[in-house]
Amino acid sequence: MFDEFGENGPGPHLSMRQVAERIGVHHTLLTYHFGSRPGLLRAVLLEARRRDNLVIAETGDELGFAALCGAVWNFYSDPAHEDRTHAFFHLVGLAVYERDAFQELVVDIDGLTHLLEAVALRDGATAADARRQSIIATACLRGLLLQRLLSPTAEVDAAAERFITSLAASGGGSHTL
Repeated sequence: MFDEFGENGPGPHLSMRQVAERIGVHHTLLTYHFGSRPGLLRAVLLEARRRDNLVIAETGDELGFAALCGAVWNFYSDPAHEDRTHAFFHLVGLAVYERDAFQELVVDIDGLTHLLEAVALRDGATAADARRQSIIATACLRGLLLQRLLSPTAEVDAAAERFITSLAASGGGSHTL
């Protein structure tokens, strides 16, 4: 799937039948395997996030907490990842209403939080503080990304910069954006 559509997966304008035609399989096979278009997007997004987390984790070995938050922001706010960010929020919205159908996504969604938590621990935070700090940072970054999708202005980017700077000022590690 990645070979044909890239890391963002099939665009929202393609039907399951069109996706099947492009990858050379019968559409019923896609329906059987993924269940629905959201199921297909979920599978592609989970793989993309797995790959993203590997890239971000490698970066995290060299950065403190605040700088890693900056790297996460820079990665996901990059226009090249906008389709994937749209797909993420679309699927998260579906998961709110159909948690059981999206259980794999719900479980996987904490990957970024765990990565940030490990860096906060490495930076000297207590286990409780590292967990809370990573939850807050993840929620803020996702909220800013959602705001950026809804209102793509320089003010959102400035707010992200200010948030990340505040992490550095409060001892959240060195900051590089």
